[in-house]
Amino acid sequence: MDNYKIGFIGMGNMAQAILFGMLDKKIICEKNIYAHDVLASTLDKVVDKTSINPLASNREVVKVCDMIFLAVKPNYCKDVLIEVGGDLADKALLSFVSGWSFEDISEFTAESMRLLVVQPNTPFMVGAGMTNFAKTTSFTEEELETAKRIFGTQGLVEIVPDELLMFCGTSSAAVPAFAYTFIEALADASVEDGIPRDLAYKLCAAAVMGAGKMVLESGLHPGILKDQVTSPGGSTIRGIHALEKGGFRGTAMDAVKAANDRWRK
Repeated sequence: MDNYKIGFIGMGNMAQAILFGMLDKKIICEKNIYAHDVLASTLDKVVDKTSINPLASNREVVKVCDMIFLAVKPNYCKDVLIEVGGDLADKALLSFVSGWSFEDISEFTAESMRLLVVQPNTPFMVGAGMTNFAKTTSFTEEELETAKRIFGTQGLVEIVPDELLMFCGTSSAAVPAFAYTFIEALADASVEDGIPRDLAYKLCAAAVMGAGKMVLESGLHPGILKDQVTSPGGSTIRGIHALEKGGFRGTAMDAVKAANDRWRK
């Protein structure tokens, strides 16, 4: 990929996570990365940390680069696609704009453009990402492998049916926010019992991270793993009882269902 050029349209938090992940794993050198953001201050901060190339417009990014990452907010996506759609002829566009499907994007772009729609999440920033690729794609095999390499170096990649992409996006991209809320609540209780707050956050966050890792790597059902640490008459089963009395499972299910309501037709 010595001469392969990647461009970013939009340089928000998710785009930065992907950029820094690529640079950390040395997938592509900084001199071959170009970007534009409508907020000059946002782009300036990234350029100050790296040696990527800032450009003055979205169209310049498209014209210069081989693969373009579309990373704008959903409400700006149509305007951006109208702006650059013609320039995308024979280009590869990788979009992670929430709510915009393969068909939605294709409506505003050149027919010869190749497209992949993905849903990443912010833990990508720390090498623990979960990225969903829509099954429908017009990427070449080589482009698809490049995309898998970019996202796979910073976490897991799953190819999912198009109709499930946004629902899978909730399970991977919204659930971290639910987990942060859970960690904060656990830490608050720990603080109430006398544990210093910094230590409480560390203990609870490490425990939640370890639990997720156990589920992924052991292959065991979460219920089995739960049973393994709930001794008869012990502290843990008392805590489980309190969670059940508070409707923990139902509330967690309601949170996912509520987030997914946005995608129901």
